Amino acid sequence: MKKTVALILSVIMIFSVFTVSVSAAKEAEEWKKYPLVLVPGYTSTNLYRLDENGNKVMVWGDMFGIIGGGLGADSLSLFEQLAKSIKEDDSSYFAKRIGEGFNRIFYALACNNDGTSKVPLYPYVDTADENNYANLRANYPEGEYQPEPVFAELFAEKIGYENIYAFSCDFRMGAIELSDKLDRYIDEVLEHTNKNRAEKDKVDKVNIYAISHGGQISGTYLARYGHEGKVNKAVLTVPALGGAQVAYDLYNCETQFNAVELIAFLEHGMMFEEDYHYLVDTIDLGIGDSMVKGFFPVALETIKYWGSIWDFIPLKHYEEMKAKHLDPVKDAEFIKKTDKMHYEVMSPDGENYFAKGFKRAQEAGTDVYILAGYDCNVFSGTGESADMLITTESSTGATVSPYGKRFNDGYIQKVNTGLYQVSPSFTVDASTSYMPYHTWFIENYYHGMTLNDDYTRSLAMNLLFTDNSYDVTTMEGYSQFHATSNIAHGVHAQFNNCTEGHLTKDSDAIIVKSLSAEKDILLMKVNADGLEISFPAKPVVIKAGESVEIPFTGEIPDIRGKNFEITVSYFAPTITVLGERKFDFTLMGKEQIVYDTANPFVDANFVSRIDSHIDENTDKFLVNYGLKDSASIIFNMFYEIVVVLDKIADALGIAK
Repeated sequence: MKKTVALILSVIMIFSVFTVSVSAAKEAEEWKKYPLVLVPGYTSTNLYRLDENGNKVMVWGDMFGIIGGGLGADSLSLFEQLAKSIKEDDSSYFAKRIGEGFNRIFYALACNNDGTSKVPLYPYVDTADENNYANLRANYPEGEYQPEPVFAELFAEKIGYENIYAFSCDFRMGAIELSDKLDRYIDEVLEHTNKNRAEKDKVDKVNIYAISHGGQISGTYLARYGHEGKVNKAVLTVPALGGAQVAYDLYNCETQFNAVELIAFLEHGMMFEEDYHYLVDTIDLGIGDSMVKGFFPVALETIKYWGSIWDFIPLKHYEEMKAKHLDPVKDAEFIKKTDKMHYEVMSPDGENYFAKGFKRAQEAGTDVYILAGYDCNVFSGTGESADMLITTESSTGATVSPYGKRFNDGYIQKVNTGLYQVSPSFTVDASTSYMPYHTWFIENYYHGMTLNDDYTRSLAMNLLFTDNSYDVTTMEGYSQFHATSNIAHGVHAQFNNCTEGHLTKDSDAIIVKSLSAEKDILLMKVNADGLEISFPAKPVVIKAGESVEIPFTGEIPDIRGKNFEITVSYFAPTITVLGERKFDFTLMGKEQIVYDTANPFVDANFVSRIDSHIDENTDKFLVNYGLKDSASIIFNMFYEIVVVLDKIADALGIAK
């Protein structure tokens, strides 16, 4: 009898385990049910107007067709102005003519001084049914009206095109108005999704994946409507939440275009392994600055009352630009709209400030995540840490040092979150972020390039397609601060047995990884600045995509809050041959360094070794001919080899 009971109990226990396992497996599949709303970047929606016969006329979308058709007979005049600008070395003639042409070609995009469109415009595809990617692909096989197709393809591998919807909008309107539309659109998506589903498969939430301007729209929606709990997960990549510095630079006509930053951006986008930006060190893009100063004041005739552009003006510059460009009486209705965005959503004092709204959304069951870049200069050259377009401060709410500067050693984060949240470069204090525990910062992560970096791509996918709720402490393998692994950077480095960007006494080697997909590299030297540790002067071949551990000698001080820099120099079979990458690290010992409040900022980069060995004339020559970076790389490669030889000579008593 006992054996029979035991057998029955065993069967019940096995069945119970099986049932639990099946249940767990089923729960792990829950994320597949949720439809995904893809909220794309700026100007992604094609717009049309109706002519006198009721026919659709494209106003925004096919740029080559619109501009080519609009230029017509004016092409000759345009070339005449270009010739005049070249002859007189003054691009303002040409820039003004371009501005006039822009206004004439895109006249239908102009808005009234209350922010409404002068000409009624409509998206070509607008409803959930039309914007469902399965229908978009079926109805427009050539790819028309399909924003972010690469993302859609990636997401479709997980949930199928039938579960992905593109949000379309009149991108000229402000984020408040567009967040209202997104709210209605989510309801429409849920209705469309549930229409043909069995009762057990119906859902009351969507997932959101947002990019750039789409991040501002989605963030504004979550800040204002997140408490309703209609979103399961929202992943905001490089979001323009607090605006875009470049908008202020343009409105203020104060640009200083950075050639190196622009070329580096292209390297990341094309995933080049060659460092072409070294070749443009001496290029002066002053003509670009004068073009902006000539073009933008003229183009204001068309874009002056676009609410979206005003929402790109960061709060700290808003009143200045409002006083410069808007009339408090004539433009009162427009000011009321743009004030609402800046003072109710973008301001910490606002009722729907991002931090407050995101918290309400989280309490309603929504996981909100942000991925943002830092330590790239704004391409318009005004000197703010950014992803080249959106400043880190705007994307995240973090406290950020001026570009080219860092917080001094010993810096203490502004808010005690229970977690150390200062970037290894000492340029970002994440403790003041909208969401300190749900924001990831990627150094040199360029705007819109999530798919060009295995870290950001896999992080975004893991955050989105899972039933788990994560934060920066529970997302294993994804530290809050990461140096981009885009192959354009050649190598990646971090110390063993440590969180990326940190160094503790637990480490005895640095791990250097080749980021190349197919080319082996020759690691020549690893150097340290700001810390007395040394690495062997022995070249090492690193196979494509593989890593090596390089041991170091020297004592690691048991101090906390000190920044130091590692330089990795290597040869690669590319056009530029020489490669170098610098990495910032923070010592994470026990004794906290005292922060010098009288000198809160210091230069971000350590003085280059080559600078202490060349005179002023040599330095000027190298800079003028764009050779400084290349010379520095070569110098770093051989500097410590010479030091080692010098020590050997001393030991052998050989005269120098």
